[in-house]
Amino acid sequence: MKKLIALFCFILVLASCTKLKHADWNTLDKADYLIQYPKAWILDTSGRAETAFIIEPGDTANNKMHIQAVNLTVRAADDSKLDVQKFGEISVDEFKSKVPGITIIESVTIKSGNQSYYKLHFKADIAQFPIECTQYLWLKNKKSYILTFRSLQTLYPKYAATAIDILNSFQLK
Repeated sequence: MKKLIALFCFILVLASCTKLKHADWNTLDKADYLIQYPKAWILDTSGRAETAFIIEPGDTANNKMHIQAVNLTVRAADDSKLDVQKFGEISVDEFKSKVPGITIIESVTIKSGNQSYYKLHFKADIAQFPIECTQYLWLKNKKSYILTFRSLQTLYPKYAATAIDILNSFQLK
């Protein structure tokens, strides 16, 4: 009996650890999603720039340009006529038509659990700034969720590992 209780406790602890990858990070838990981010990063939920949130590295938060950041944009979408693959392809085509000289590094649909999302990684010069972005795109409940990490190309390697961990922590409910 003691072994059974110990096994149950171990499974419970293991399950709680796998749900939240970084127990020492902050968690933003909303009705339709949750995301984790390092305590040293700054969360802005003001709706600035039509975003649900912006998360910036603490060492860049005083920079008014907000170039290194993770943000989420949520928009209405009739996902009954669109799958995530097609949504991603439309996004790539739109970028190519509006951003001259864009370089697509990765463009792929990824299956994670019972959901799929589209991953887009690109480099471009936008408003004379050489930026690099990684985006994850979802469609769910007639909404599009576009989660983006953007950075100056020169600083992308400095922040990418942590930012991609932030992106990977995102969960739709």
